[in-house]
Amino acid sequence: MAEYRLGDLTFDSEEEYVVAQEDLRRIREIMGKYDISKPEDAAKLLAELGDGDDFLSDYGKRFIEKLRATADHSEKPAKKKAREFGKGKKPSSGAKPAVHVFTARHIIIGTVIVALIVAAVIFLPRLLKGSSSEAAEARRSLVLGYVAEQLKVKADAIDYYETALGMEDAEAKAKVSDILSDAYTIDLTGQNVETMSDASIEMVYTQLITRGDIVNGAYVEPKEITDLKSKIADAKATGELPAAENAADEESAAEIDGVKINMVNQMMDYQYRIAAAMYYEYSQFDLEEEEIQEYLEEDMEKAFGHNIYALELTDEEKLMYYDDFVNRGLFADRQVVRFSPSPVVYGLPELNPRASITLPGADRELTVIQESVAPVASVAYRLVSDGGEGYLMLRGNSDPSTVLLDSNGNTTYVQGDYMVRMSGVVTIGEWYMDGANIGLLIDGSAAGRISNIYELKY
Repeated sequence: MAEYRLGDLTFDSEEEYVVAQEDLRRIREIMGKYDISKPEDAAKLLAELGDGDDFLSDYGKRFIEKLRATADHSEKPAKKKAREFGKGKKPSSGAKPAVHVFTARHIIIGTVIVALIVAAVIFLPRLLKGSSSEAAEARRSLVLGYVAEQLKVKADAIDYYETALGMEDAEAKAKVSDILSDAYTIDLTGQNVETMSDASIEMVYTQLITRGDIVNGAYVEPKEITDLKSKIADAKATGELPAAENAADEESAAEIDGVKINMVNQMMDYQYRIAAAMYYEYSQFDLEEEEIQEYLEEDMEKAFGHNIYALELTDEEKLMYYDDFVNRGLFADRQVVRFSPSPVVYGLPELNPRASITLPGADRELTVIQESVAPVASVAYRLVSDGGEGYLMLRGNSDPSTVLLDSNGNTTYVQGDYMVRMSGVVTIGEWYMDGANIGLLIDGSAAGRISNIYELKY
């Protein structure tokens, strides 16, 4: 009897398999419109779906059960409370956030050593803490994604050497084979990875982790491959090589899913890094832990749409999130699109290195150092003066309903919240644009300003 498989489910008939596929398609569409981790969204969706009787597969039934659990707050199985930052303690105000940038292993060997330590300490325990079958499935997904990327590079490179450089077919294939063998730890393009046993997959996976081709659940692209891709892109741009129209057709569905799952893994890692930096920034203002988590959640949702860094997701759930991240422009060319470090891009002010801040009891010129690495929803600045260090946070949660008059009598409105710590005193209020300055409110009344703004578009 033919076996029909979809993720972790096996079906006895093609009819059951088709039903499950249809349920999965509907669930993916729903995930693109709703954030089902929010009780209010889950409740609204349940009201639309009714009893969910039109979901006929186990996938659909489990989806409805998850919605009900979220809607009534009875359980949140995907939330990892242990990954709330700083639970029970705060970083000291003098500490500096660590920003880790992984580069290709052929550029800086020291980076690879650090990356391997991070992978061993952070990623492997998370990957392997579940059942052995779950760990094997996770390893298989990563290896499938790895070979899918190799197959794409191989096809593009052969086409490049034949079409753009005029090589014969055999010569081009030999050339590309040598490049893949030299650049990657293992060239898997000639092997049927999908049929490999779990033991063989584990051996391959261990080699990729050990040699640094996979770090913290994401792939590290060798410099040789990056350079080759650049040459291919240049050839396409100049017309020497026609753009491929059906490259995706050359990959199997499993290989494509493996790539997508890996990209969502990269997104979870990127979100975790951004959330860690944001947590540090909010911890500078003597806020309660619950307040920090609320601010953090709000900023992360504004930045990413779906806040998934603290969720435990199956491969099927990761595939559901993938399409929405693509639609939001957060995935491109099989990579996570990093946010711009410029706050102006997101309607937040970029301050000059020297700026003046005036508040009751404080009027001083300061050295201003931007600390936010992804100022999408908020931007943080370290303030340095002869009197010590302070901190400033400007958030982009605007409120157009609060209409104000600036100092020139022009109509303006609240752009968002601000928090500032100077001389050990924390002030929290709202900010607005006042000509070339930032006006500061306390309890709705004008209380100060920030002068010497580099740039702001609003």
